Order: sequence, then C-alpha cells, then structure tokens
Amino acid sequence: MLVDRRYEAALVLAEVGIRLFAGGFE
Repeated sequence: MLVDRRYEAALVLAEVGIRLFAGGFE
C-alpha cells in the first residue's frame, strides 16, 4: 500500500535523522 510505504519511509528517515543529530553532539 502507498500509505504503508510512506509510513515506513518516514520511520526510516526519522531514525537516520536522529542518528545524525545525536552523532553531531557526540
């Protein structure tokens, strides 16, 4: 489903963003 793919993509982008954000402070 298109919605499921969008939701999954959003979760992946959020995880990557959090890792980069946290990595910038470490």
